[in-house]
Amino acid sequence: MKRLLFDLDNTLIKWKDEYTIALQKTIEEFNIDIDYHVIDAVIEKQEKVHDMMNKEVLLNDINEETGLNLDMSFIERLFEHQKYIADIDDDVIETLEYLKDKYDIVLLTNYFIEPQIGRLKKVGIDKYFSRFIGGDMVLIKPHKEAFLEGVKDLPLENVTMIGDSVECDVKGALDAGINIIQMDYFNKYEDNSNWPIARKFSDLKKFL
Repeated sequence: MKRLLFDLDNTLIKWKDEYTIALQKTIEEFNIDIDYHVIDAVIEKQEKVHDMMNKEVLLNDINEETGLNLDMSFIERLFEHQKYIADIDDDVIETLEYLKDKYDIVLLTNYFIEPQIGRLKKVGIDKYFSRFIGGDMVLIKPHKEAFLEGVKDLPLENVTMIGDSVECDVKGALDAGINIIQMDYFNKYEDNSNWPIARKFSDLKKFL
């Protein structure tokens, strides 16, 4: 094994409900009278209805869904707030320290790359990554192209994807022909013989 591809949300950083505060702050700053859940639902739906992330498409979808007439400054401000929605467990840093001398480490996320890099910087782990690949740069997971962008010049068997989503990360990686380790912080899945499951980040040491 030479390279590890890491998902971000619920893999490197556990998603918390209160992270929607980034969207709430943006709505308040723009003086918009709307329930933030409406816009949040549009953002959540992006990877289900589009093959890539695109700021112009996101803005258009928000305006169509809400009847608003927002401009790109809304998206840019939202991204600025999202860069700071991150907390991290100590074992993530300890495990990345263990992995960094053994493997090339790459981020492979479906969300826009700018706020995702900001979140990694906020918790001080951006330094462990040689490359950052976002959903606005390549077809998103589970498309094979996303994984092959992470693989680049290596043989498929030399690359492992680490992520939480069965549909996007697990099935996508297997369909692309690379190895997978599933993260399952919340014990949603039973152990199986088809792929290893890590219940906490430090479990990766057992497999790598």
